[in-house]
Amino acid sequence: MDMERKIKIEDISDNLIILNGILMFYNLHSGYVSRTFNIEKLLLDDQYYKKIVENGYKYYRKKIQTTNDSPKVFYIPISKNFIEFYQLNWNNESLKKGFITLCNKDLNNNVDAFYEFSLEVEISGLRTKFTPSLIDNYHIYIEKPYNNKALEEKMTTILGAPQVPSDIGYDKYEPHYYYIVPTDKLDKIIGIKRYRDTSTFGKADGEKFTGEVEEIILDLHNFDENIYKIFKEHGMVEID
Repeated sequence: MDMERKIKIEDISDNLIILNGILMFYNLHSGYVSRTFNIEKLLLDDQYYKKIVENGYKYYRKKIQTTNDSPKVFYIPISKNFIEFYQLNWNNESLKKGFITLCNKDLNNNVDAFYEFSLEVEISGLRTKFTPSLIDNYHIYIEKPYNNKALEEKMTTILGAPQVPSDIGYDKYEPHYYYIVPTDKLDKIIGIKRYRDTSTFGKADGEKFTGEVEEIILDLHNFDENIYKIFKEHGMVEID
């Protein structure tokens, strides 16, 4: 791979499901996933409408704020009459007119996989976690270890002296030091899939890890396009 290419880290951790073969982002403990559909196509194409409903997208999710500041959520079963009503009464400037967001809350029987996908990196033989990018996506920020002098010395030898990033402010009583590493210095990006229990969607005490872990390693010096596609489809890494 041409190491002059820019490596952009988009995110470092997300929870995902594979639903009917489609990779989708999932908010923990929500119990549902959403997709946006074209209203005209839903109304005019009977086969398309039927397929959407069969795939589980048969609810419109509505959150209503109550007087005691405790919002209530309603799942309204969709019908063509409801979609027509929504189209005629659309008044939300934050959503795109002509589309409706429907949700699937019947996940258990359709999910092929449920996992957290997170990133670690390797630099000159040092494998480490890192924090979200604080200034731009072409650097990573690794917090200095405060209780391991030997590791701190090793990291400083490899990464240079830690510093306080100016963009996050300075606390004179408790400054936070980071090793700021340009992404073109990375040797490997490691994707870690930690699988969760597919039977526990939406449960506050559920959605726990099963213990099954899978690692995917993108070697930036021996570039494999197929491995890179995995990181790209997860929305984590973009290489120009």
